[in-house]
Amino acid sequence: EKGNGISYKEDRTKLVRNKEGGDLTLLILLDYAVHVAAIVFVVYGFFLRSKFHNGDECEMTYSMLNYVPIKSPPSAHYQLYKFVDSRDARNQGILRAKHQILDASHCSVNTSIVVYVPGHWGSYTQCRSLGAHGTQFTRNSHSRDYTNAAYQSLANGTWSGVASVEKNFVFDTYCIDFAEQGAGIHGSLIRKQADFVTRVVEKLTLECSVSDVTLVGHSIGGLVAKSAPILHPFAIDKIRNIITLSTPHHGHPYTFDESMKEIYHSFQNFDSSILVASISGGLKDELIPPSLCEIENNMSRVAGKLYGMDHKAIVWCHEILEVVRKAIFILSGSNETISNRMSLIREAGIVDGNYKSHVADQKKKFLESHGFLQWI
Repeated sequence: EKGNGISYKEDRTKLVRNKEGGDLTLLILLDYAVHVAAIVFVVYGFFLRSKFHNGDECEMTYSMLNYVPIKSPPSAHYQLYKFVDSRDARNQGILRAKHQILDASHCSVNTSIVVYVPGHWGSYTQCRSLGAHGTQFTRNSHSRDYTNAAYQSLANGTWSGVASVEKNFVFDTYCIDFAEQGAGIHGSLIRKQADFVTRVVEKLTLECSVSDVTLVGHSIGGLVAKSAPILHPFAIDKIRNIITLSTPHHGHPYTFDESMKEIYHSFQNFDSSILVASISGGLKDELIPPSLCEIENNMSRVAGKLYGMDHKAIVWCHEILEVVRKAIFILSGSNETISNRMSLIREAGIVDGNYKSHVADQKKKFLESHGFLQWI
């Protein structure tokens, strides 16, 4: 014992407590610092987001949507739906159906068919905006005169999938439900989904008496669409045109398995008679860098006018879907060679021959707006 009557053990206990108290204070201060830093980064993130918004943003596409279940090719998990707007006179019969459509009654007369292929964890309901542009009911509120005129034009066949002018052109959108499966993590899932896509295409061309369909794939869905005719060459004549939205054609940015590299390697065998047009989200796409979306033959473009759009917005953006609609009109039912189809797409301004320079301009403008360019 010490002279003041306090035992060595008691003295040591106080010392330990003081040390623990100091450690606890340090942890509390560190916790506060982390929270403050998080708040600062969140606020700065909103500031950066405001810089992205420039008064020239996407308009939303609207619809009076319905998803009619169609008898699908055999699958344990996948399903096929047809998008139907309630104002579409051609599809009133199947709208009243209470169960899955088992026969060819889902097919419209003189139709043009588009199949939407969702991406990693994507939903079939994302096809609603594409489907709205197919029927030309895309606004939050159409006038009564427009709605009545459109209904009559659809009913009497003035608007159809074989119209020779774009203003009278409509297409039917079929939506594939992959149960929001994450195909981007393994090549086997892409092949499984591609197999289902091929059988859907075979079913639709047979039942609806059309020679081919157009595939529109979002993100990884674009890789699935490209894989379909590679796995099943008999489908090459039925899949003549593919349009991809924010699809990483030049490598997966988040590859976790060698099987994904095998998928990209298989594209070396992609049939040269199939046209692929790629639209990237540009600088705003938080998941897929625009550099990965470029494809050969100048068949790429950047969505938007300044910084592009985020990864999901590209499936509902009114302005970019107008471009997709124009591309579908040009390509639908065309018997032209691929070189002629490419020329038609370029002449219509669907794709951009200066893709790399436009991506570089986006980066430059963004850096300039933040004063960062002087440091580079």
